[in-house]
Amino acid sequence: MQFLKTKESKVSFSNNILRVRGNSAVLFIHENEKIEKKIVLDVEAVIQIFSIYSKNAEIKNSFVVPENCKLNIVDIFYGNTNVENIIPLENQGCSLNLIAKGVAKENETANYIVLASIGKNGVNANIDIKEHAYILGKNACISFLPGLEIINNNVSAKHASTISQLDEEQIFYLMTRGFSEKQAKKELIFGFFARESEFIRNIFEYKI
Repeated sequence: MQFLKTKESKVSFSNNILRVRGNSAVLFIHENEKIEKKIVLDVEAVIQIFSIYSKNAEIKNSFVVPENCKLNIVDIFYGNTNVENIIPLENQGCSLNLIAKGVAKENETANYIVLASIGKNGVNANIDIKEHAYILGKNACISFLPGLEIINNNVSAKHASTISQLDEEQIFYLMTRGFSEKQAKKELIFGFFARESEFIRNIFEYKI
């Protein structure tokens, strides 16, 4: 596992517990490991968490979120990975924005789980979850399991998921411009991750 943070971030990370104060941004890179992490926020903390999962990573993240906290999560996963995020918003004024993007190649399997909840005291809480993935080849499998439990009427909660193959027309178009089929597919995947990759490169100087 690699852990990076911005210079301005008020965080500490030890014994797989991330403690967050103020406005912070961090990056986790997981591969070939099985880990349970806990993310504990102070009141009114704002955190951007970027994570990259690959090569048989099996990761479970659980969150402690007091009032008026803002969670912005960007997850990127490749191939044989298992990721689970347990995110309870039990207090007022909290928000969760989560974007997950992934790909699985031939004979690879990925499972991505989000269990988010808004409790009875979560007044004005907001959840927005987006999950998108491509399967590339035979016997590739990706499973999204979004769980939303809401025990409050004064909230906003949205969710969207897509799992698809690469667009054959886009592949054909690139091939007419001189790309091989393999290069065309690579370019489409690059574009799929481009926005998130740029954020990570600019914020942490880390190239995916």
